[in-house]
Amino acid sequence: MKRILLSAIAISAFVISAQSQIICRVLEPASILGNKPFTWVDNWGGTPDFTVPGTFVQDTLAIGEDGTPGNSTTTIVHPLSQEGCATFINPAQVAGKIAVVYRGTCTFVSKALNAQAAGAVAIIIINRDPEPIPMGGSDPTVTIPVVMIGSGPGQDITSTMLTSTVRAFLGNKVGLLANDLTLDKPTTLISKSQGVLSQLAQNGTEFNFDIGTRVYNWGSQPQTNVTLNVKVTNGSAATVYDETVTGLTVPANDSLDINTGGTNTIPQFSLSTYPVGEYTLTYTVSAAAADEAIEDNVVESKFVINDEVFTYASVDPSNNRPNTTSGTRSSTYTQSYSACNFFQDPNGSRVGARGVYFSTSNNRVLNPTVTGDEILISVIKWDDPLDQLASAGSFAQISYVATGSYTYPGDYQDSIVYAEFDAPVLFNNNDKYLVCAQVLSDSTFMGVDAAVDYTFNQSNYLLPIMVSEVDNSFNQVAFGPETIFSLGMKVFNASEVSVEKIDKLIANAYPNPTDDKLNIRLNAEGNVNIVITDMTGKIVSNSTVALNNGSTQMNIGNFETGMYIVNITTENGTSTKVNIVKK
Repeated sequence: MKRILLSAIAISAFVISAQSQIICRVLEPASILGNKPFTWVDNWGGTPDFTVPGTFVQDTLAIGEDGTPGNSTTTIVHPLSQEGCATFINPAQVAGKIAVVYRGTCTFVSKALNAQAAGAVAIIIINRDPEPIPMGGSDPTVTIPVVMIGSGPGQDITSTMLTSTVRAFLGNKVGLLANDLTLDKPTTLISKSQGVLSQLAQNGTEFNFDIGTRVYNWGSQPQTNVTLNVKVTNGSAATVYDETVTGLTVPANDSLDINTGGTNTIPQFSLSTYPVGEYTLTYTVSAAAADEAIEDNVVESKFVINDEVFTYASVDPSNNRPNTTSGTRSSTYTQSYSACNFFQDPNGSRVGARGVYFSTSNNRVLNPTVTGDEILISVIKWDDPLDQLASAGSFAQISYVATGSYTYPGDYQDSIVYAEFDAPVLFNNNDKYLVCAQVLSDSTFMGVDAAVDYTFNQSNYLLPIMVSEVDNSFNQVAFGPETIFSLGMKVFNASEVSVEKIDKLIANAYPNPTDDKLNIRLNAEGNVNIVITDMTGKIVSNSTVALNNGSTQMNIGNFETGMYIVNITTENGTSTKVNIVKK
């Protein structure tokens, strides 16, 4: 790997948690020059550590060919031979260069090993979606850098490679350029959510957020007269916030924080009224010297004021639904995996929830379709203290207040779908809730949106954003706030629904059909009586069980194959029933 050891410019003592000094930059030709949004592998055990200044690869790009016949059927049409899933047949063209392949049906590890065996010094994987995603897997024998870019930049690069030599820089850019100020998503504050409910944002007291970012100087020269401008425009392109901080100095290979209430302060974003529509928040940094990499001088984020959907994911303003770019799942679960969004508001009683928008995808090798997959949805009231997020273990004080299910009628993976609760639920002021979608198949991935990063928000507000459930244990999401679940909670005004309708007992039974274990989940606690009858009315099971976080499990492995009715009655006399099928 080509590596430059920079001169002793205090780099050894320079430590900043963000990784904005790590870039994927096209160096030539000029038509596609610049930094490209990317992700990189830093946890496989053998790949280079780009956080170390001076660690990078800089070389010519070459398409990897493995000889597989046919073309892809993904959103980016390409030869299957360019997915790098088999031994490269063009090692002479790839050796000593940065291999370029498309994301496809094989693992990222397989692609990296095939490129490495062909002599590539690094590999760039082009995603099928607009945004790059974190790359799972692990293999310490992979020793070359592994980088992913989105579909748009990927297509720009491959089309340019047909007629021109393309060279790129992958790695740590400290000292690469003389004048190089940088803003970074993980160290920039954005709206507290991307789908903001108008019912809870009637003025600046009810909805506001801090403005703040960290300005990095990764260049070899100090930057003087540094200026940060922050602007918010509404859907009519009218400027509703415009603040500037000027006259700052950022030494070479250093950083400077500018934030609401800080030493270098900037006003909070707060308006007297919030008309519905899309808002664009833009941070821009500049200095006296002309910047040599202006593409990373701007961070932009959008949020949508609406009266239908609450979500942390980026929003499609045409329908207020969350966007989805890929999927993630736990590698350890054996029964269930849930993606949950945190919801709490001092005026929460103004709204209730009808259902959940979500997306899933399946392992395209083991199970290429989501048709027939069952997804469970829920709202969970969470009474644990917030500081429990700081420790490992499950959340103990939870209760289900709404449940529902959805069975895919077709292969709608990577698409946003909607499931409604069995009965709507009202929220209480200041109470904490988790809004969840749960998968039951270990080949199913929950949809995520890689376009939003809440890293700075989470450290600034000290509030959870996402929580995951693995086998009935609820924990803080391990992969962090830079990848957001594609979940959206569909709401209504609280005055629209009566309390009588909301107080109904609701139950889910899963998996259904089942051949052995049957899980039952209720919006109740305490003891319940469960009577199971066959279709003739004959009682085949009668038991009283204690619920644990609204759930219990029964073994029906000795039942005859067929359909049964599960009748459930709580201690206070409310009852419900659900049909199940024994395989």
